[in-house]
Amino acid sequence: MKGYPVAKARLTQQHELDRIKLETRVQFYSSAVPRVEIIRHTRVETSDFSKYGDDNEQKRFMPVDVLVDVTRITNNPCILGLIAELCGYDIVPKYDDEAGAGGAANDAAMLHVTSEFGDLVREYLTAKQDGVLDHLDKQRIRREGQQAVSAILNFLRGL
Repeated sequence: MKGYPVAKARLTQQHELDRIKLETRVQFYSSAVPRVEIIRHTRVETSDFSKYGDDNEQKRFMPVDVLVDVTRITNNPCILGLIAELCGYDIVPKYDDEAGAGGAANDAAMLHVTSEFGDLVREYLTAKQDGVLDHLDKQRIRREGQQAVSAILNFLRGL
């Protein structure tokens, strides 16, 4: 027996993989924990982290053990939450003292939404100052928009 047949059609769709890449970038670059601390407590280097979130590196995703480390270090299960959502599940905190509407965790998530949306508005208005939105302007605006959307989804997952 040669082994299991290779799947001809993956269950995970390209737009879902793109969302995982986005959440990876958000987890690594938008964390309150400095990147150097994240790297210090995992087995990977900065270049590997950038590949995990790079849309051009379609076959490179964060290994599970590193994902566990990063989630613990940042105290933010945004990638795990997205994976759970894609599989039809939801992540619920084991200790619910601070979670839920009005809790400190939700307040922090809403402040993050506000910050990310402010970054989006600032980037858009700065780009429009010269009257022309070039490719780089649009790329920066899209990146800020993706980060704002990710923050909103993270807040909604916490409700």
